[in-house]
Amino acid sequence: MARLQFRSATQQKGFAPIQLSRASLSEMEKRDARLLDALEKKHAAEMEQREINLKAMEDNAEYTERRFEENRQIEIDNLRRQQAGLDQTVARDQQQARYDQQATQGIVDSLSQISPTIQRVAKERTAQQLKDQTALAMSQDLDPYEALLYEGSFDTVKRGSIQAASSIQQEAAQSGEAPYKTFEALAAENGLGLIGKRVLLNRLYGSAYGTFLNKNLQDTEQRYQLPNGRKFSGADAYNSPDMLKIVQSNTRSQVDDLMRTKHGITEALFFSPARTNIEEENEVRIGQAETRSITISKQIGNDTAEELLKAGEYDNFYNAKMWATNPAVTNKRVRDALAATDDPDIHEGLGNITFIDNNTGKPTTWKEKFGGAYEAGIAQGRNAGQLKFEAEQEYRKNKRKQDVASNLPTIAKSIEIGKEPAVEDFKKTQAQFGISESEFHPVIKLAIASMRKNSKEAEQEDLRLAIADLSLSAEKANSYENPEVRTAALAKFDEQEKKFFGDDHKATKAAILKDAKDRTNVTEGGDANSRTRRFYNAYIKEIKKWSRLPGNEGKSYDEAEKFVNDLVAAGELGIYDPVNNPEGAPLTNPFARGEDEQNNYFYPNLNGIDTDRLTFNDNLLITKGDAIADIPYALGNSNQMAQAREDVALGKIPTYPPLMVRALEKLNANPRYQNNPLKMSEFFQRQQDAINKVTGKDFQLLPATPEQDWTLSLPAPLYKKVTSGNFFQYQHVEAVVRRTVNQNLRTSFRGSDPMQSLQDLVLSGEGDFTSANKGIAGDTPGGIPNLDSKTIGDWKNLYKQGYNALGGPQFIENTFLGAVNRLGLSDNTVMSGDVQLKLFNELILGGVKRPRVSAYLNGTSDDLQGALEDMSLEFASVANPNTGITSYPGVGGNKASIDSNKMAKVLQQIRTSLINTQ
Repeated sequence: MARLQFRSATQQKGFAPIQLSRASLSEMEKRDARLLDALEKKHAAEMEQREINLKAMEDNAEYTERRFEENRQIEIDNLRRQQAGLDQTVARDQQQARYDQQATQGIVDSLSQISPTIQRVAKERTAQQLKDQTALAMSQDLDPYEALLYEGSFDTVKRGSIQAASSIQQEAAQSGEAPYKTFEALAAENGLGLIGKRVLLNRLYGSAYGTFLNKNLQDTEQRYQLPNGRKFSGADAYNSPDMLKIVQSNTRSQVDDLMRTKHGITEALFFSPARTNIEEENEVRIGQAETRSITISKQIGNDTAEELLKAGEYDNFYNAKMWATNPAVTNKRVRDALAATDDPDIHEGLGNITFIDNNTGKPTTWKEKFGGAYEAGIAQGRNAGQLKFEAEQEYRKNKRKQDVASNLPTIAKSIEIGKEPAVEDFKKTQAQFGISESEFHPVIKLAIASMRKNSKEAEQEDLRLAIADLSLSAEKANSYENPEVRTAALAKFDEQEKKFFGDDHKATKAAILKDAKDRTNVTEGGDANSRTRRFYNAYIKEIKKWSRLPGNEGKSYDEAEKFVNDLVAAGELGIYDPVNNPEGAPLTNPFARGEDEQNNYFYPNLNGIDTDRLTFNDNLLITKGDAIADIPYALGNSNQMAQAREDVALGKIPTYPPLMVRALEKLNANPRYQNNPLKMSEFFQRQQDAINKVTGKDFQLLPATPEQDWTLSLPAPLYKKVTSGNFFQYQHVEAVVRRTVNQNLRTSFRGSDPMQSLQDLVLSGEGDFTSANKGIAGDTPGGIPNLDSKTIGDWKNLYKQGYNALGGPQFIENTFLGAVNRLGLSDNTVMSGDVQLKLFNELILGGVKRPRVSAYLNGTSDDLQGALEDMSLEFASVANPNTGITSYPGVGGNKASIDSNKMAKVLQQIRTSLINTQ
């Protein structure tokens, strides 16, 4: 078989040199001549401009130098006489030094030949001497004249490089040498290599400086020192111009050392372009540091001014506030301080603040300069003082009621044993807190009544109180055991009823009852049902209510009957609705009628809600807003609250107290709550917590099931339908609405917390739900066992025992107490993981502790930088976006493990999620 041979598909060709005509060579020479001429003109123009700049610098310095020379000449004349004698001494010393140096060098050379160690030391000393000399040279500022000359030399190199390259190409073309030879010659041309090397190394110099400077400014080790001996770190220099200059100088030395050791460059002028740019950038950095330093100083001054104000140093306060802010802010602070108190001494001190009037140039006082504002501020302060006094009195009154409620068994027992003297003492004590006998707790009233039960005098006193507070009824009159007292009570009740219903009040009431049966579909002879009794009681109550109105005393029953019948007639028109029933009666009319599922008339306003209570609650809503939920029993009685808790626990659709449903509907209709509507479950728990404080219980509403959750997102009319107890209405609403509503439930109703990603990120750097420390990270290994099973009261005790931070988010005491108070949590609340995250959400979204991050996440601000700063200030493990390290360096071993970029990404995601669910 024949052996295969490889043959190239292409044939090799011999080298054919470029053939140029004489005309082409002539054209190349002309082109190069034009280029060199242009470079010469450019260089001449640059040198001329440099000479002008240098001459300007010399002119500016000429006067100063001349004065210096004149002064210096005097010194020279004084010293010249000493010079002759010194010259001889110096000459002798120099000669002796040369002899000593030659002898020493001879010895060292001899030893160097003998000892390798001495040779190494000699080399190291020589290298250190070179390093020190280079560092000294590089640390000097660039001389402008020398820089001009150095740049001129480099321009010469540039022109020479271009001319050399042109000559290489011409010679190659004329000689016909191989192209690779030509390119090798061009690449080996030293001029172009030196220029390129300088460009690249200057670029490296600038880049290295920026990298080293950023690293140095993040360093927390105190490696620098001020002229006064104070040591500081790079991080400390961020806001201090003086410190920053030292860090910049040290950084430049680092880069100079790098250039010397890695690239062998020891000439400072070689890096003049990079150093010029760095000096310009450093000036900008220094200016920024000065601005930050001024801002911080003003903040400190402002804080100092506030402390001086608290201490009563009003003149010093005014001066400090003035330089820290401006006259407008300072004078407003004085006005606010006047309006915040009714203390005449403070008013006098603020009014006597003395300063120089800019218009007259003479000293004046604040109240002389701003007399009108001074008087207005005092008036506001007096009003504020009165309101504060009334609030304090109300607080003392409520606190006393709570104290009594928490000690009911003890007080009742003391009344039982101490009899009337104990009652009198209790009355006097309560009166000191502004609590009348009619406001006593029901248990106390019962204890007093029980004590007086077997006493004629006691029953007479009880009857007197019943008549006084208009609580006497037939049942109460018949309850007295003493025959004389019972007879007197019945007589008094008969007299009372005649006053309201006429002489034949029994017949009148019988007629009212018959009318109530007719209106509530009770057939002839049938027993009154619950609706009948409600209508009857409401009618009786409205009669008495009208008769007690100012101006109606002594008027006949017929007039009262007409008024109430008009209410009933208005109620026959149904409940007012601006669209469907504009002629209907308002909700304050207890007789406004509706229709049930069987089209029977009924009176929804009488369904367990007292009309006086409606008016009372409406007034509370106006004055208190959603804080009405924090008033015990304002929105539901014990039975209603218990029923709702039981419904939730059993997985039923909860029937919340009617007053609570009504209040929540009114509140959520207010524009203030439209973007963040109140939730029924949270509203209910606030009311329950308020009742818990009075009763000493700790009832909690269990988390709602998905079946219960979807109803809470319904509009008020549909919510009333699904909670009415009518199963057919519930099914209809569920079938028609639920599938749509379920897609638009708030995130919390879907069983996931939009804050979860932020919670997870922060806890990854702070700790778990049982973590704790006493001031230094890691000083309590493993945390506190079962910390997430302890109550808020237990946590408060742990803080008293010296613990600094507790729980997954590492709450410090003030932060913890603030969040607990804002959420209204009781001391019996268990600090489980869920509750810890609830407090975490309050800190981030509540707008009180960290308003910038709250505003950013809620969409009311676009300040991401401020939000990142807030997160860093709240959690030590989150890096400060300005420095890249923790906001608390050197404190308790704190380090940042969560960088700003990761935190920014999570905040942006949560912001989008929260805005989309609003």
